[in-house]
Amino acid sequence: MIADTVLLSECIFTGCKPSIIQGYVAIKDDKILAIGRENYNKFLDFHTKVIDCGNKTVMPGFHDNHVHFDWGILQQHGVNLWKSNSEDEAAKMVAEYAKTTKQEIIYGFDWFHMNWDVKNMPTRKSLDLYVRDRPVVLFRFECHGMWLNSKAIEYFNIKANDDVPNGGEIYVDEDYIPTGYLHESATFSLYDKGLIPKKNEKQYYKELLQVFASYGITALSNIQLADTINYDILKEMEESDELNIRFGFSIPLDYSIEYVKKYKNFTSDNLYFLGFKTFMDGTILGFTADLLKPYTNNKYTTNINPVDYNMIRKLFLEADKNGFRVRFHAIGDRAIRQTLDFCEEAIHRNAKRDSRHSIAHIELLDPNDLHRFNELDVLADIHPHHITLDADQYENLTYPTFVGERERQCFAFKSILDAKAKYAIGSDYPVTMPNPFIGIYRAITRRFDDHQPVNGWIPEEKLNLYDTLLGYTKGSAYHNFMEDKIGTLEVGKYADIVVTEKNLFECDALEIKNMKVEMTIFNGKIVYQHGSSSA
Repeated sequence: MIADTVLLSECIFTGCKPSIIQGYVAIKDDKILAIGRENYNKFLDFHTKVIDCGNKTVMPGFHDNHVHFDWGILQQHGVNLWKSNSEDEAAKMVAEYAKTTKQEIIYGFDWFHMNWDVKNMPTRKSLDLYVRDRPVVLFRFECHGMWLNSKAIEYFNIKANDDVPNGGEIYVDEDYIPTGYLHESATFSLYDKGLIPKKNEKQYYKELLQVFASYGITALSNIQLADTINYDILKEMEESDELNIRFGFSIPLDYSIEYVKKYKNFTSDNLYFLGFKTFMDGTILGFTADLLKPYTNNKYTTNINPVDYNMIRKLFLEADKNGFRVRFHAIGDRAIRQTLDFCEEAIHRNAKRDSRHSIAHIELLDPNDLHRFNELDVLADIHPHHITLDADQYENLTYPTFVGERERQCFAFKSILDAKAKYAIGSDYPVTMPNPFIGIYRAITRRFDDHQPVNGWIPEEKLNLYDTLLGYTKGSAYHNFMEDKIGTLEVGKYADIVVTEKNLFECDALEIKNMKVEMTIFNGKIVYQHGSSSA
């Protein structure tokens, strides 16, 4: 059989074994036709395109296992506030950005009051000084809180006495008027009230998908918190050959089983429903991660906004009984343990099956629970870039002040792998950028942007390059029931391939962090090429 395209490289990483090969990958239509070390001429005729990649790495396309696509759309059309040093400076940055756009709603991301000179939670009043004519919605750096101006409070009809899903809070002042800060699940109602723009939806989708292609990402798992994504548009894009990624998605666990039937037709290899997502807690830096012992810097609480575990347990057991997979957000050690308890109960009640339930984030893990991931077949969904989520510089790291002597249990990636847990890696975009090379750098060095500590923060938890690449490819494919179709370079699998600008296995860590994608191939077609305005 004659190939459409043949890639030649001195560094082909198939993901099937740690070693690399020098040879070729032949592509026919949307599948891998052959992989070998020599004699590729038998797959050529005058129509075949031969691409000599030299010493650049040819490998399976990256699979980002944790993406919030709707937030990502907003992030692409908003102002970044990470560099702000005060509430007032952040508000001024918003005002300057507002002058550049005609958007009906002004969006912003990445503010963190703990980085400010005065570390108070911001209010509507500071934003009202600069922007009063349009709603302003600013996501806290980990997207677990929103800062609004008065126009946004009015636009979204936020009331102090609104019903809030468990685990959330509408902050109010002494007059019982919303201050402009919504915490955790109190933000959810905005999605049902028009937070995500409906105009130009398809164009927004295409623009963001091209961003993923530029990072070599050929598959993603979308975690949505509300009914915000128009999957009919994505289906139309698939049918018109405009969908340049494999798009799996999960919806909130509190949606009814009956509601899920609207997604029953999304079963193709390009666009597919993956089950449910739920929150077991919030974040350590917001005091909403559920801990076994009190916070070191807040000794009166283990979680200021606990969720209703009984409700989640009931919903989960019903979903499991009906054959659905559930992904759990669990950051604190108590939340992780409770999730594992639920999964163990599901096995006893509903029988063991290939459920692939998973726990995302796993930031503070009690060592006594490590073995349970493998024993219960619960998958670990980890995010190496989160290591530096709250600080660019190591000297500004705040985690130890929250967890004290438990610091060495934070982001225990190597321990998770050593316990034989199945794992996948994602970015949690837009909490962090979807650039996999930064995630790889964090995993293998555990360094901050100041390149400190030299040996890494909790160095015994560093991963090697091979295991990290597997998490971004083979592990994520397995996580999403796609391991027979993608995740490794093998004959018969889809030709989802990324070519990096250098040999990953000959680069130092800093070179990997700054790595660029030379080419992204999806379904056998080039969808991104460095230096090209179109693919």
